[in-house]
Amino acid sequence: MRAFANIADLAERAVLDRRDLEALAAADALAGVAGHRHRAVWQVTGVERALPLLPAETAADEGHSAAARAARGPGYRAADYRQHGVDAAPPSAALLAREAA
Repeated sequence: MRAFANIADLAERAVLDRRDLEALAAADALAGVAGHRHRAVWQVTGVERALPLLPAETAADEGHSAAARAARGPGYRAADYRQHGVDAAPPSAALLAREAA
């Protein structure tokens, strides 16, 4: 197991949030990583957790990726629309004439 490179590395690998880091800095527990208690407090202030682009439940609910849809070909989109009850066909001439009247 390798040592922590810095406070951001500690936060990421140990899954610590800002509150946890602030408590550790206040208790002088980060001096070994930061070099000094005051420096630790400042480094904790600059740590931000990376957020996912989409929430995990959104990606899981979709159940398929854009790459998988693209690999299925252009007809997949129409089939997907039909599955959800949406008509993807272009409007007929009769419908356009009726709306124009």
